[in-house]
Amino acid sequence: VETFNPLTNTFHEDAPTPGTPVACVLLASGKVLVTGTPTELYDPASQSFTPGPVLKEPQSGATATLLDNGNILVAGTTAELLILN
Repeated sequence: VETFNPLTNTFHEDAPTPGTPVACVLLASGKVLVTGTPTELYDPASQSFTPGPVLKEPQSGATATLLDNGNILVAGTTAELLILN
């Protein structure tokens, strides 16, 4: 995971990404859902990953969209709706 600093126009590596990330979405908690193999939750405060929800089908070319009701739509070669609390 890298964060971008627009003041210096540079990226900084915060933590190595486990697996192969496909799509990311910022959650209301401030954590970032990183879908891929495996799905992980990234916590910018601690700069660490924890295991995320398990996708029923592997995704490729996926997008992740936070919906108004707090659910996350992960759509790729297989579409799936994840519910995160």
